[in-house]
Amino acid sequence: MSQENLELTRRAFQALEDRDLDDLLAMMADDVEAFPLLAGMEGGYRGHDGISRWWTSLLGTFPDFCAEIVELRDLGDWTIAVLRVRGHGAGSDTPVDATAWQVTLFRHGKCIGWHVFTSEREALELVGLAE
Repeated sequence: MSQENLELTRRAFQALEDRDLDDLLAMMADDVEAFPLLAGMEGGYRGHDGISRWWTSLLGTFPDFCAEIVELRDLGDWTIAVLRVRGHGAGSDTPVDATAWQVTLFRHGKCIGWHVFTSEREALELVGLAE
């Protein structure tokens, strides 16, 4: 099952790159919970409606946003993607170029939750692997 989860993670980032929200939502459970970096302002996103709100907010703030998978780790039901995220602010053209860690949880071939962190330690803590 974990190879399938790695492939689903890759497909999700491809859907983001292709700006294909329908494909992204097809990989997500109806009750998915997401905590991207923007969740600090919103408190997280739930369900397909929440993911759609996140999508609109992200691309409205950073129209050229892209996330490149630098490394992808298989942890069974979990994956950790080390990402290079880039983009420019819509109003200010301020560049963003950062590393982030996305932890994604899968059940029955669907994403049921994901969290994005600014440190590897936080990501490893979520999955119980921090020292």
